[in-house]
Amino acid sequence: MARILAYRPRLAILAGLALGLIIVHLGLFGQQPVVPVAQRLADAAVIAPLLLAMRRLRKHLTAQDMTWNIGTAHEALVWVLAAASLMAPAAALLGFRSVSAMLSGALLSLFTKVVVVYAGIRLSSRLHERTLVGALRLPVPAASAVVISFGLLIVAGAILLSLPVASSPESRSARPVDALFTAASASCVTGLIVRDTPRDWSLFGQLVILLLIQIGGLGTMTMASVLRMFSQRRSTIIERLVVQDTVAPGASDVARVVRLIVGFTFLCESVGALLLAYRWILAGHGVARSLYEGVFHAISAFCNAGFSVFSNNLEDWAADPIVSLTVCVLIVVGGIGFPVVLDLAHCLRSRRLGRRVQLTLHSRLALLTTALLIVAGIALFVVLEWDAAFGNLAPQGKLLAATFASITPRTAGFDTVAPSKFSLASQWITMALMFIGASPGSTGGGVKTTTLAVLSLLVIGMARGERRVNAMRRSIGEMSRHRAFAIMAMMGSAAFLATFTLATTERSDLAKVLYEVLSALGTVGLSLGITPLLSTVGRLIITLLMYLGRVGPLTLALAVAPSKPSAIEYAQEDVMVG
Repeated sequence: MARILAYRPRLAILAGLALGLIIVHLGLFGQQPVVPVAQRLADAAVIAPLLLAMRRLRKHLTAQDMTWNIGTAHEALVWVLAAASLMAPAAALLGFRSVSAMLSGALLSLFTKVVVVYAGIRLSSRLHERTLVGALRLPVPAASAVVISFGLLIVAGAILLSLPVASSPESRSARPVDALFTAASASCVTGLIVRDTPRDWSLFGQLVILLLIQIGGLGTMTMASVLRMFSQRRSTIIERLVVQDTVAPGASDVARVVRLIVGFTFLCESVGALLLAYRWILAGHGVARSLYEGVFHAISAFCNAGFSVFSNNLEDWAADPIVSLTVCVLIVVGGIGFPVVLDLAHCLRSRRLGRRVQLTLHSRLALLTTALLIVAGIALFVVLEWDAAFGNLAPQGKLLAATFASITPRTAGFDTVAPSKFSLASQWITMALMFIGASPGSTGGGVKTTTLAVLSLLVIGMARGERRVNAMRRSIGEMSRHRAFAIMAMMGSAAFLATFTLATTERSDLAKVLYEVLSALGTVGLSLGITPLLSTVGRLIITLLMYLGRVGPLTLALAVAPSKPSAIEYAQEDVMVG
């Protein structure tokens, strides 16, 4: 066992070298890749010691165990690729140029490196959770795991989007700050863009964005649990704690919860993709193209991301009921929160069995607040924009546009009517909806609907002179009240500081800057058109806001400065406030 542990750091280093070779192979930030001979030599130099280490780590098949699994099959594949890479330089030295070229073509070379990365990471990552936590000195494992995993996802996405192959042939390779911005926007399911998605990104770049959206929407720890289930390995303690804390409080069978979440997500996205693809097939986009557009927009809508493969977003479909309503339903279902979905499923299953089970207080508050916000938003947009921004639409189209404008700030970022066409009052309503955001445990951001509900009930109770906060025959706990206050204060402070900073670095009026800040902090993606005009400093600030909005201010605070309960209790004294 000690010998195996000693080899794991070496495998991690080899996997890192192989990953670097992949980047060098494809070229980074517009740089040309290395010459083929150097590629072949590098492949041989990395794969040979990796295979030696794998031989020491893994047991060979014996007469008692002749079962081939994924691990042994992939090891055999590495051996085959290694033999080809090692024979290529020898064939070149002996003068067999055609054989050398066949053995070490560009695709084989790249695929070899990919397999090396997979093998190295897979074997080097089998460290006990406590050992990993101790090595990284993480004071709060769950909070730190969320913060670090999202950061690593953004960095990985930025590297992939920086590759020349990620940019379309008509545009230049993405600058580092633009790749980082786009990766953060996709990973944090925001939707703010500094490069036009269909024009500036290639199919590879769009698929990277789509993958980041899916991982970021479900959550990095949830996706890690999914990958472990596919590899028939148990989830780590950190993954189980994060899943329990974010999407399934109190759940005992985390694996079952993850399966339900993934199945529900796949079902919703599949139905939405088919409906959207059907509409765009009727519009003459072609079957293959329509299917791609349907899948992209369905995933983006369910994950509340707001990315679109249309340059003008969904503005050409403002009056189309299939597109508008499908996207709206996906946004609401994705933003309602997985805890509410699981609670609804539990209640329906119990009632079918003849048991009367009531929804939790969290689910009832989330559903009621969401419904009130949607209805109030529709009414306000109808009154303010009926003959203004919606003036060129028929009555049915106006209602669809008002419904879409009320739902998309929660926190999707799609638009059927450009936000710049709205009046100042409508833009203010949009900013308020963006700040509130979706529900906890969902794919969206913001301060969350239940936070607004708890604070509203608290203010009403204080006005009535009540000491307890009661709602629907339940009393809300003190910890929930404190967390609601903390989240609102931290999000408000972040918005104020970011607006002040951007007001000094950007040449734009205050309303547009505040709109951009709240859109990033709420992971929405709506903009008044200043996103591509942001300076480098401005783009980095918005990137940080998107990251903060996705991981949550409390999670980030716990990861950076963990709470240390004091054993000393001082005398109580009142302070004059107000």
